[in-house]
Amino acid sequence: MVTAIYIAGRGRVGAALVRHFGRQAVPCRVLKRGWEKRPPRRGVLFLAVPDAAVERICREVFPTTPKGLTLVHFAGGLPISRERTHLLHPFASMGPESEFGRLWCLWHGPADGGFERFLNTHHFHVIRRDPIPGPGYHVAAVLAGNFPQYLFLAARDLLRREGFSDDDSKRLLVQLVETSVLGVREGGVGALTGPAARGDRAVMEREIVFLGKTAPRLAVLYRALSELIAQAVGHGKILD
Repeated sequence: MVTAIYIAGRGRVGAALVRHFGRQAVPCRVLKRGWEKRPPRRGVLFLAVPDAAVERICREVFPTTPKGLTLVHFAGGLPISRERTHLLHPFASMGPESEFGRLWCLWHGPADGGFERFLNTHHFHVIRRDPIPGPGYHVAAVLAGNFPQYLFLAARDLLRREGFSDDDSKRLLVQLVETSVLGVREGGVGALTGPAARGDRAVMEREIVFLGKTAPRLAVLYRALSELIAQAVGHGKILD
């Protein structure tokens, strides 16, 4: 029996789902606006919508999940636990080129052999977690995924102001990010680099003064992160 697949949402996650099923020649239906008035009652419904919309849909459209329907959402920061409702959170920054077939996702939900077979059949790579992760899970995703994006763009703008071309800025920063992540992945705290890790306070103070004139809020962040890095190197660990 073929499982009906529905996708609510046309953003990055919804588009990635359409590509994922399309590459497998698996039919799926992208729901139009207003679908909540006549929602699906059977099959698998992917809620590729913002967190607030997931909460509203679960509260107003599906106060309980119909027996013939499996709900799948991607809101890693929402502690939803109920029958036939699953979290499938890609631990990745989703973009126009994102492929679910290449990503690891956190799966949380009730034990369900049928849904597990669905994930395996359709080539989703999952790490099962039960009970639902606490707030630290999503905070970790923000720290490792979202904040570096902002800092990358801030660093790019600083290089541009120093006269570097867009191509050269990207080339230098991508190389720096990739080698930095590789270093700490293999070496942990001992692989942290930069003036804070070396204890070079003169360099740090000069750069904080520069940022204070150029981007005052970044100056505050630079000082705070430098202090955290120096403390981590001194103690040999990140969190107390």
